[in-house]
Amino acid sequence: MVFQLSLAVLTMDEILARPNEPYTVHIDKCLEEFKWVFEKKSSVIDRVCEKYQISRNRFQSGLLSVLVFHDIGKVTKQFQLNVRKKLDPSKNYRHELASLPVVAGICKKLGPIYDGARVPFEALVVMTHHKPFTGRMFEREASSSPDYLPEITEVIEYGNSLLSNHGISVKVVAEKWPNPYEYYKKIYQMLLSRDVSFKDQFIFSLMKGLFHYADWYASGGRQWYAVSIKPKDIEKTLEFRTVEKGRKFKGLTNFQEKSKAIDGHLIVRAPTGQGKTECGLLWAVSNHQSEKIVYLLPTMVTSNKIYQRCIEYFGKVKVGLSHGTAGYFLKKEDEWADQNQFRNMILTSKTFMKPVTVATIDQLLYAFLNWRHWALIRSNAMNARIILDEIHAFDPYTLALIVRMIDWLKEAGAKIAVMSATMPKPLMQLLKQHLSDINVIEDPRYGSLSRNRFTYKKKPIKKMIPEIIKKFRSGRKILVVCNRISECQGIYEEILKRIKSKRNVMILHSEIVLKDRNAREDWLDNLKKDEPCLLIATQVVEVSLDIDFDYMVTQIAPIEALIQRAGRVNRYGENEDTEIVICDDKNGKPYDNEIVDKTRSAIKHLKKNLLCESDFERMVDNIYGEIDLTTMPKYMEGNRIFEENQYDRRGLMDLDVDEERISTRLTEYMKVDVIPDCFKEAVLSLEDITLREGYKVKIPLWLYRKCQKYEVNCTEFVSVKYDSDIGIVREEDNPATRII
Repeated sequence: MVFQLSLAVLTMDEILARPNEPYTVHIDKCLEEFKWVFEKKSSVIDRVCEKYQISRNRFQSGLLSVLVFHDIGKVTKQFQLNVRKKLDPSKNYRHELASLPVVAGICKKLGPIYDGARVPFEALVVMTHHKPFTGRMFEREASSSPDYLPEITEVIEYGNSLLSNHGISVKVVAEKWPNPYEYYKKIYQMLLSRDVSFKDQFIFSLMKGLFHYADWYASGGRQWYAVSIKPKDIEKTLEFRTVEKGRKFKGLTNFQEKSKAIDGHLIVRAPTGQGKTECGLLWAVSNHQSEKIVYLLPTMVTSNKIYQRCIEYFGKVKVGLSHGTAGYFLKKEDEWADQNQFRNMILTSKTFMKPVTVATIDQLLYAFLNWRHWALIRSNAMNARIILDEIHAFDPYTLALIVRMIDWLKEAGAKIAVMSATMPKPLMQLLKQHLSDINVIEDPRYGSLSRNRFTYKKKPIKKMIPEIIKKFRSGRKILVVCNRISECQGIYEEILKRIKSKRNVMILHSEIVLKDRNAREDWLDNLKKDEPCLLIATQVVEVSLDIDFDYMVTQIAPIEALIQRAGRVNRYGENEDTEIVICDDKNGKPYDNEIVDKTRSAIKHLKKNLLCESDFERMVDNIYGEIDLTTMPKYMEGNRIFEENQYDRRGLMDLDVDEERISTRLTEYMKVDVIPDCFKEAVLSLEDITLREGYKVKIPLWLYRKCQKYEVNCTEFVSVKYDSDIGIVREEDNPATRII
């Protein structure tokens, strides 16, 4: 059905694609941006076309055609009234659905993209470019239809002329199209009847990625695609950073030099504090042409640190940050007068569109569970240089997801560098199995480097408090690491009771509101070299703080966790008389009892022993033996979750849930973000909602359910007991079962 806009007949310049932007102007911009990004991604396009025997001309023609007509659904009475704010938004008709009959017709005329292809890829790209693809995405439109304007004939002729100018003979004709909702249901039912095809995933991801670049840059402006710096630029900045920290720069290390010559996949094994980060960056920039760089880490804290470091190497405009609280961190760090610019920064960072993206591993894993913008993120990772740091920090469940991700990425042309200070043989074997042509480099001092003396004490950590206080009062930097938050709080309070002062004494764990955690981390980072401090913390210090302690007391934990904790002491090997004391109170919670028992057997002889990295390696191998990680229950569970997810989505549909409901990590029990109601006044005084994130803290779901909740101005507050010093105050951990 064709209807006329109630106010007047529209000229071509009056048909709008966006507020104050004519339809034709937007389409012209899309084509200009498409040509640019097509050239930038030419190597991965060639790879996919060659791999799956697709005509490059057919691939390009299909995308050009749908770009020209992807917004034809805006030439409707509903959209033109809505864009002028003259229609109740609830009565609007989704323009991408209204475009579907035209785009589906183009797909039919062009023919399948490869022999036997059933998926109308271009139609699927247009249909899903604004909303997640599920079986419920157009429920409102199921009982209505678009009112195409008479002017659509002229708009179609304009589109046909554009295609003709590009040598594409497809000709669209204005006609009485069937209800667009029927096209959507037909595509949906077709996907339900088929198996998962990773071939189709590659093609769809690349197509949708190219489409989004053209559409988004046409609307928001073009940005940098990749970096162009050389290894010598990295070295120059590294020298400046080293001297600024008061240390002598001795040039690149042996293993950093080696990384520059490696073009393929890479494993880097080097002790903490010896320059692995720069090793990865040197590898990434040495042999790339126009690829993006993706740096993945296990925690938000480490991601923030590496983000700031990458800014020094690449410049702020070229580096993105992606994790759950990235928006808060970026708002806290800089003034953002232009909110549209800030939102654009967040979007391009979340979708890995920046030349360099620093992210938690979860953000890329989400894309491999088909969550939000997954196709665009995958397309940006396709031929990227991907650095996966601190691989040892992940349990077998997450490791299974990582391996499935690696399998996909290597087929897409990505190069992967895996870095760690701890690389057990089973993990090394697993990586070599999935990256068969991988290169391995390590610090030549790796085996002989010894930095600290180790002592095992068969007594609770509380018994060490007098010694801890004595060392602190002598002017040293002391680290105390507990396995559980409640124990951490108890030790902290007992120490304060005895020394009667909080000066340079701090507690750090995961149940402290974000803004206070950030402030404490910043304070630690800015400590002077000769300034004493006493930090009582949990596992959050294992892969986060870049601070050099002199003495550490820790509860017993799995060997790899102890090695990471030890990496916080005498990081650069420049100090003498540094010691690590491991206390054993026969309670290894929350860790696996078997692994803790094996660790105990390996370390119980230690009495001020000076250990080197080869000693650690031997302990790790003895504890884990020749175990096959792929047969471990947690690993198999990760594989099952991945496969079920892909089957349920048929490889191409979206996982449409809130981020809190996705877990890429095994957790002891589910946790939720809350704002304690003691911060109500401070939170409500903030006009910027992003900054309210600073008052959030994660608490166990069982505790959340026990607390009273209420809303004020659409913000939920929770009546949970919170102490500004020690964080959440709660009873002993609920014996909840471990959940995924």
